[in-house]
Amino acid sequence: MKIMSTTDGSWEIETLMRKAFQRVRGRFLTYILAYVLMFALVFGVTFLFVFMGILAAGAFANKMTLITGILLAVLTVLGVIAFMYITGFTQLVVVYTLIRKEKGTIMQNINEMKSLVWGYVWLNIAMLIFMIGLLPVGLISIFIVYVLWAFWGSFSAFVYIEHKKKGLDNLWISYMMVKKRFWAIAGRMALVVMAYMLVSGLLSMYDNAILNVLQYAVYIFFGPFILSYDYEIYRLLEVPAKVERPGMWIALSVVGYVFIGLLIFYAGQRIGDTGPRLREFLKENMQENRRNNDSNGFPVYKDGVTLRQLSHA
Repeated sequence: MKIMSTTDGSWEIETLMRKAFQRVRGRFLTYILAYVLMFALVFGVTFLFVFMGILAAGAFANKMTLITGILLAVLTVLGVIAFMYITGFTQLVVVYTLIRKEKGTIMQNINEMKSLVWGYVWLNIAMLIFMIGLLPVGLISIFIVYVLWAFWGSFSAFVYIEHKKKGLDNLWISYMMVKKRFWAIAGRMALVVMAYMLVSGLLSMYDNAILNVLQYAVYIFFGPFILSYDYEIYRLLEVPAKVERPGMWIALSVVGYVFIGLLIFYAGQRIGDTGPRLREFLKENMQENRRNNDSNGFPVYKDGVTLRQLSHA
């Protein structure tokens, strides 16, 4: 299989950490500003559509018509699309801020990522569709399958930004890259994550204002550091020129959808069979309550005394 090499370098953990630290140090301020700016935009768009939805629902609450329902549905769809677009845009800009070859300004990063947003949104949707199909296998494996795919797909964004592959090809390439040196990558990633968890855990043991500030500072730093660290590992790997799709996993996802569809169909039948009996039971229960209550709805006891009479006694 023909291979394209990204770069040459050392797999030494100290070297990876030093390169990641240098990458973060040179771009930290730009990363924080991009993070704040883009997520403020996400919050603003979300708040706007929620506010518009509340106004629309309140305005037409007493007079729901077909046109009103269509308008609310269109508003909901537009809100979802806008949220997905802004979220994808945010992720691309934040990642690109750290991995681009030369340090750039926020506006440079935004302008260079604009044309890639819809492709990245489709990648996220396709990954979600694929993962939903793995739900039965995920439940059987106690979600270990999802942990594995989160690890296998950890380079998908890097592949998309640098190689601009279509849809799930980015995930399959990441899968191929990680699988080739699974334990070497897993060990190095786990080491950094455990170090973060250890430091964060130690700082959270005591309720102290200074320690709380330090814990927040560690959280802010470790986000871009872990992302840069993962990228330095990615740069050491070989990017396959030919995409080999994992047929077994794709088949499992398809079978998962068939299983979920059959389960929904069976559940629908059961609900359909149970519905009339449930309605009959509720009807009989209501009739029994009417017989045992007086005209005001208070229960009548065997001696003819009602709860209302007892309360006034």
